[in-house]
Amino acid sequence: MNEILMTNIFFLITAVSSVVITVVLIVLLVYMIKLIKKVNRITDTVETETIKIINDVEEARVAVKQHISVVRGVASAAVMKKIVEKIFSKK
Repeated sequence: MNEILMTNIFFLITAVSSVVITVVLIVLLVYMIKLIKKVNRITDTVETETIKIINDVEEARVAVKQHISVVRGVASAAVMKKIVEKIFSKK
């Protein structure tokens, strides 16, 4: 009778520990799933913001290219003015 009682106690402890381990694993999996969803949302946000930044940089690059020709024209006009002034100045 003693061996049967010990066997029953062993199986009881094994069953309880199996249930506890299963519950802990389920809780951990739930937290892991939540964490993965948050990381996925963050990466999506970073991706969209990166695309926006790339578009803004492209717009700035185009604006600089358009305005650099104006600056070059004004600078060359100023240089030409100084050359003309030096040629026709009475020194």
